[in-house]
Amino acid sequence: MDEDVSHRLIEQRLRNRMIEAIGVLARGNEGLIEFKYNEFFLKFYDLWDEGRLIVWPNSAFTEEEEDAINALGRMLDDIMEETLHFQSEAEYLRSGCPKRVPGALRARP
Repeated sequence: MDEDVSHRLIEQRLRNRMIEAIGVLARGNEGLIEFKYNEFFLKFYDLWDEGRLIVWPNSAFTEEEEDAINALGRMLDDIMEETLHFQSEAEYLRSGCPKRVPGALRARP
């Protein structure tokens, strides 16, 4: 099967994956426990790097969504920097960092 896939379809699939990644982060401690430390973050970082979406521009995202994702990414960068020395999910849970993500997501207009 030799079909061309439209750029819009690819962009929409990436948007869907980002929504799934944010859904994991939004679960806070539960997301961390279910997906473990690395996957908790990497689902997001698979799609966001160097301060923006990896496929940019991406017409499937609204400007507001992109702004919210970039703000979340900056916050996650700060959390990652803060927790680099952690050796286990238990340390991360005790730090309260997973709970910061859902709070930040709810605070977005």
